[in-house]
Amino acid sequence: MARNTRKIITRSKVRFAPAEAVEDYVAEVSGQVLACRDQKHKWKLYDIEGDRDTGFVRIFRCACKAMLRQTLDPQGYVVHRQTKYPQGYQMPAGTGRLSREGNAIIRLASAEADMRVIAMRKASRKAS
Repeated sequence: MARNTRKIITRSKVRFAPAEAVEDYVAEVSGQVLACRDQKHKWKLYDIEGDRDTGFVRIFRCACKAMLRQTLDPQGYVVHRQTKYPQGYQMPAGTGRLSREGNAIIRLASAEADMRVIAMRKASRKAS
């Protein structure tokens, strides 16, 4: 008699970060980190190696100091991608993933930081 050897794959329940933890996080990080969390990274090419025959390794850097290493095969397909974040960019370990509510908290904090930046720009223009 044949045994059923199929593995049953179960998804673990996603654990989301509580709103209070997200609020504590946004109080600690820079405006640039909030902007990247809110609007995603604005990658700029930092370095590149390789050629059309062997493929390329491109390294991008963001203003928040995150680094993206992207490996392209000779046909131009991305075969590897690795992102390294600066100290303090990620939520503390074990906090959980960001939910819609958590992302909304980050967007509001980012918008408030943007308001402060714009207010300072306007004040410096008036002073000139």
